[in-house]
Amino acid sequence: SWSKPKIASFSGNHPDLEPAFSPDGKKLYFVSKRPVNGTPKNDFDIWFTEKSNGTWTEPKHLGAEVNTTMDEFYPSVAVNGNLY
Repeated sequence: SWSKPKIASFSGNHPDLEPAFSPDGKKLYFVSKRPVNGTPKNDFDIWFTEKSNGTWTEPKHLGAEVNTTMDEFYPSVAVNGNLY
């Protein structure tokens, strides 16, 4: 049976969307407008969180290597770890 839906422990305060699990299920990538280092964002960037001891860690911004001043959407992760 299905459990009652709950807001993820790391979410609920910012627009978070488009979750994508890594193939091993240990990382969850998502898109958000959450602030980066305290600076508000006007565009969507890709973030990730990792499962540690049964809970999700504080999300980490993927930085300028992935994120630009424009919107990034629809993260997808390959078995070899490549992010598309």
